[in-house]
Amino acid sequence: MHSLFTKFYIFTLTQVEKLIIRVEKSILILLTAFLTLFNSNAQVLLSDIYTSKQISSSNGLPYDYVDDIHVDDNGFAWLSLYGGGLTRYDGDSFTTITEKSPYPIASDYVTMCAHDHNKRLWVSTKKGIDLIDIASMEVLPLPSSIHRATSGKFCNCVIHDACGNIWFHAGESIFRATFAED
Repeated sequence: MHSLFTKFYIFTLTQVEKLIIRVEKSILILLTAFLTLFNSNAQVLLSDIYTSKQISSSNGLPYDYVDDIHVDDNGFAWLSLYGGGLTRYDGDSFTTITEKSPYPIASDYVTMCAHDHNKRLWVSTKKGIDLIDIASMEVLPLPSSIHRATSGKFCNCVIHDACGNIWFHAGESIFRATFAED
C-alpha cells in the first residue's frame, strides 16, 4: 500500500514557547478589538456593500458553542462545535458528525479543522485527530504513526500551510505531516 505521507515530524514545546504563543494570541485579540473599536466609520460604509446572516440554534445550528470556522474549496463552512461535534453548513442546512454518527469522530469536543489537497478534512478534538473525506463525510483511518502519536491526546490546533503540509498540536508536541507529490 502506497502512503501519501513522505515525512512526519514531531516538535516538543517548551514552557517558554507555550508562553510566547499565549502572549502572541493575546496581542492579536487586543489588536483586533482596538481596530474594531476605532474603525466604526468603515463598518457603516461596509454595511452598504455586504449583507450578513445570523446563524444560531434558533434557526438550525445544532450547538451554540462554535470554536472555529473553516471554509473548504467547495465553499462549505465547517463549524467546530466544542461539545457538539463537527457540522458542515452549505448556506441553507447543517450536516453534523458526532461520536454517535454512523461514521463517528473521536470526540464531540472539536477545536479546529483544516483541509488538505487530497480533499480530506483534518479535525482536532479533545481525544485526538480525525481524518474525514470531504465528499462522503466518512471518517478515514489515520496513518498509524499519526494515530499512535495523537490518539487520546487533546488536540487544540490544526492548520494547513502554503506548501500543503498539515500542522497540528497534540499533547506536548507539534506535528507536521507532508505528502508525496501527486
